[in-house]
Amino acid sequence: MLAEHKRVSYDQRTGTWMSGHIMTDGDEFTCAFHNDGAPEGMPPLDHHDYRREFELYPRVLAHVPGAIKQLDGSTLLIEPIIEDFSLTDVDAATLEAEVLKVVLPVLPRKWTFAYVWFSMVGGEGHAGISVTVGKDAIQNLQPPDAMLALLTRLKKAAYDPRTGTWVSGRLEFKPGGQYRSQYSNSETPEWVPAPTVAEYRHEFEAYPRDPSAIPERIRGLLI
Repeated sequence: MLAEHKRVSYDQRTGTWMSGHIMTDGDEFTCAFHNDGAPEGMPPLDHHDYRREFELYPRVLAHVPGAIKQLDGSTLLIEPIIEDFSLTDVDAATLEAEVLKVVLPVLPRKWTFAYVWFSMVGGEGHAGISVTVGKDAIQNLQPPDAMLALLTRLKKAAYDPRTGTWVSGRLEFKPGGQYRSQYSNSETPEWVPAPTVAEYRHEFEAYPRDPSAIPERIRGLLI
């Protein structure tokens, strides 16, 4: 599961995480990941470890920390790392397909319909999976960690400087690969705690948008 999580977290510019944590409590989750080396308290990595990392997950040279480049007093061999960023970012449709790919293995046999719901404001998120088995039996499932990482990337991929990005969404799918997506840049589900003022401030700092794209009720909270 960790290997899958690391793979789906990959970004062509910054690479993928080397350490991090996901904290979950029911349908609530927070994620924090670090792309700059092994965490404190863990055995240090050597230049062979890092070289292997960058062969598997190339990144822009500017995102390789100087301390890693100069391990053991000699320059780390970093030829596999791309010098310039010319690859296109992964788009939202590709990430939606990746979400389905990691969700399908956790669904029960004979499922007929399923949807993933999610909300994320200012780094605080909630998510779940609801699946129908047979004609009308409904089960609620805990989302896999890889799905949570993909939602973080999907939020970033959906960003628009004018309208911001989604604060909630839903992916519905049926057997055979058919699916549809729905997003809202202003409304969160009624069944999750309302975002705090601090979370809204963090959201609009991370994903600025035109003032006209911020609902009036939220603008009133930020005054």
